[in-house]
Amino acid sequence: MGKMKVINFNGGGTLLYEKIKINKAVDGFIAFAPGAQIDGNLNGLSHLYEHMIFNGTANNNNVSETIRNLHSHQNGQTRFGSVATTFYCPINKFEDVMKLNSDMILNSTFKSEKIEIEKRVISEEINRFCNSEEYDINCLFDNVLYGTPECRRSIVGNAENITKITKENLLEYQNKWINRQNFIASIAGNISLNKAKKMIENLFLSKMNAGEKINYQKADEQNLVDSSQLGILKNNSPKVHVRIGFPTYGYAEDGKPTFIEELFCTILNNRGILFEKIRNENGLAYCCSANIMRSKNNGVIYFDIITSKEKAKKTIEVCSEIVEALKKGISPSQLKFAKECILSERATATPFLQGVAYNLFVLNRYGKEDKSEYYWLKIAKKITVNDVNSYIIKTFNSNKIYVAVSGNITKEDLPNIEEIKQMYKINEKSTQAENGDKEQMKKQDEQLENTQIRQTVTKTKYSKLKNIKITLTKTKTNEMDKKVYSNKNKSQKSSSQER
Repeated sequence: MGKMKVINFNGGGTLLYEKIKINKAVDGFIAFAPGAQIDGNLNGLSHLYEHMIFNGTANNNNVSETIRNLHSHQNGQTRFGSVATTFYCPINKFEDVMKLNSDMILNSTFKSEKIEIEKRVISEEINRFCNSEEYDINCLFDNVLYGTPECRRSIVGNAENITKITKENLLEYQNKWINRQNFIASIAGNISLNKAKKMIENLFLSKMNAGEKINYQKADEQNLVDSSQLGILKNNSPKVHVRIGFPTYGYAEDGKPTFIEELFCTILNNRGILFEKIRNENGLAYCCSANIMRSKNNGVIYFDIITSKEKAKKTIEVCSEIVEALKKGISPSQLKFAKECILSERATATPFLQGVAYNLFVLNRYGKEDKSEYYWLKIAKKITVNDVNSYIIKTFNSNKIYVAVSGNITKEDLPNIEEIKQMYKINEKSTQAENGDKEQMKKQDEQLENTQIRQTVTKTKYSKLKNIKITLTKTKTNEMDKKVYSNKNKSQKSSSQER
């Protein structure tokens, strides 16, 4: 794998490219519109537009059949900040797939009968995804984190708004937003950069107007609510969904924490600490996991547990015990096991990770050029126990906690936010590291230093003596120093004097 290359075309338009020689496939992601942030009063307009480009063009009445014939895994995607087509195809079909995507994006016909059919399809999509327990906890957690209870609903739209959208709305959307300024294509695979550039220029950009560029700041820079929160959503589900989150890094941070977080989640998951405490030791849940979600400037690592009304309070308490245990640090054997787990997972997965092109798009949007997940194996080797423990201390010594609970439950069944803060030792008066409190950062460093004895062994070749120099990092305790040096034999003392 090589470093991502960014090509900005004169007049607008961007290509993100990465050469990958693993197999004979190409992964593509073509973002061609700003997304749901510009929908205004017509929530769901961008989403409906994404559906409609699969329903026929001036040159092709059956797009679905063409996709099947090209053996392409083709889909669409609408997010708050982008509308895109995605594909994963054999390399010998790449040019035809690009022509198809160009035709879909630029020449869709928006026939009235097709619009009405897709409105009904989206109505069922809303019923499936937006009227579910999973949707409830997602929206509630968004509200707890960002104070935006409708942010997910605004992407897919709602049934009432979808029925109001007309063909004229779609054509206006196409004329205003499908342009060079808002076009970003991500291509990853064993094809040449020159070939990719020519296709983007000839099939897409040469046929687009310069247009108006959207400001993506609104979509990308959500800020966490600046205080601990407890959100409760009562519904008729017999299950209770508990989600407990802590602030962590966003995309704009250095790339290394991303890989530390993946290792840390592996330590918690894969029948790890979270599984052992929640399920095996206390029988509180069948399903539990640790996950991460990010925006540009911040992220949240959270425990996700499905339990019952009677066990919800105990679940929150046990999670606080897990946090306290984690603050003591992980061991080298735990880190080694986590790396082995991920290596095994990578080894059994398809050799070419579908989705690399989308990762390039995300990385470019957030200002990173060479930190995609495909570099995990290279970077993981450099991650140490100190790295993970430092991350744990920064995350779980946070001065905020975000808790969301949905299900057939009320506030009387749960501890209140003050009780939860006390349980997790959350001190909101402390500014800690995120507000630049140097004293607090110093205390965290001291806590990390006491977590384990650091020992650095440096091997140096001497041309004459061919000796090994051993350097021990100084610890705070003189007694520890004496204990370490008392174990040295006379020959080591002698060589030390020579040095």
